[in-house]
Amino acid sequence: MKHSLLSGILIWVFMGISWQGQSQAPMSIAPEKVQNYLRQYGWLARQVGQESGIPATIILAVAGLETGWGSSRSCIEANNHFGIKANPNKWSGPVFSDSTWEYLQDNWVLVQDNFRSYKTVTESYRDFARFLKSDNRYAILWQLAPTDWSGWFTYLQLCGYATDPDYSVKLGRMQREYQLQLLDY
Repeated sequence: MKHSLLSGILIWVFMGISWQGQSQAPMSIAPEKVQNYLRQYGWLARQVGQESGIPATIILAVAGLETGWGSSRSCIEANNHFGIKANPNKWSGPVFSDSTWEYLQDNWVLVQDNFRSYKTVTESYRDFARFLKSDNRYAILWQLAPTDWSGWFTYLQLCGYATDPDYSVKLGRMQREYQLQLLDY
């Protein structure tokens, strides 16, 4: 119980928020939309992380990068916080069509693709965990320590989660700049 209370306090201090919900002097350099996203979904990342074994740091870094901290069209209109595509061989649920940039044959290309659509954000977060756990190409992730964030970022990229050749670098930068690891404790 003490650990949970301390974790909650650290999250509130990290985001520069008092217990009464009033802003204090900024304690984080995170932009407002990042702070808002973490305030709104940090608890969910921790919950899904505890259920799945995926560190909240990883969950939030991927969600933040994939959605622009909640501002992408697929996030807003389809509750897809992780950019997971609707491969017809692996997904029979609702889909959302959107354009996306893919790095193909050493070039950035704008393509139209189908993405998974969810009724709720919670469904999206839980499906992200299911997606990683059920696909053998991500099996190496479960051999990494939960605090090996760099390893998680690197192997997400190497295993093909995204086509961006700088994906792991971008995830790591967000983790460091916004101190996402504080949400793991």
